Amino acid sequence: MKMIDKENLKFVAIVWGLSVVLAGAAYNFVIVPQIQAKQTLKKQLAEKKHLYEFAQNMSDVKKRQEFNKDIEELRGELAKYVVNFENSSNLTFDISRIANEKRVSSFSIKGSDYSKSKTIETSKDIYKNHVKIKFNAGFSQFAAMLNALERHQPVFFIDDFKIKRAGNNDTNDNSVDMNISFLTKKGQEG
Repeated sequence: MKMIDKENLKFVAIVWGLSVVLAGAAYNFVIVPQIQAKQTLKKQLAEKKHLYEFAQNMSDVKKRQEFNKDIEELRGELAKYVVNFENSSNLTFDISRIANEKRVSSFSIKGSDYSKSKTIETSKDIYKNHVKIKFNAGFSQFAAMLNALERHQPVFFIDDFKIKRAGNNDTNDNSVDMNISFLTKKGQEG
C-alpha cells in the first residue's frame, strides 16, 4: 500500500506542478496582454473625453472667448523667447547696438557654425541659431554687456564665454569670446 500511495502522491504532485505552470503561462500570454490593452484603451478614452469636453466648451461663446484670450497671452509669452524669421536679422543689429551702448572695444560678430541651426525637439518650426561675438572690455563693461544681453527681448541665451586677461597692465580691457543663441520661428503664424 505504501507503494501505491507514493505513486499517487507523485502523480498528484506532477499534476499540480503542471497546473501551476499552465496557469502561469495562461496569465502571461492571455491576461497580461488584456491588462495592457485595457490600460491603452483607458488612456484613449480619457483623451477622447477631454476632446469631447473641449468641443462642448468651444460651443459656448463666452468660453471660446476666454480660450482665445488665453491663446493670445501664450503668444505674447512666446514672443519674449522667439523671434520671427523675418525679424531675426535685426538681432545682430541689436547686439551691436548693445555693444556700442556699453562702450566695449574691438567688437565683432559673426554667425557661428559650431552648432548649425537645429530644430527644437518639441517644435517643428522653432530653430536655435547661434552667433559668436568677440570684444574687449573691463570687468564692469563685461558685466553690463552680459546683463543687457540676458535682459534683451526676445531672449538671448549665453551658451558660453571665455575671458582672456589683458597682457599689459596699462589697460583693463580683457578679450572676451561669447557664444550666444536665440530662437527663431520659421513658417507662417497660425
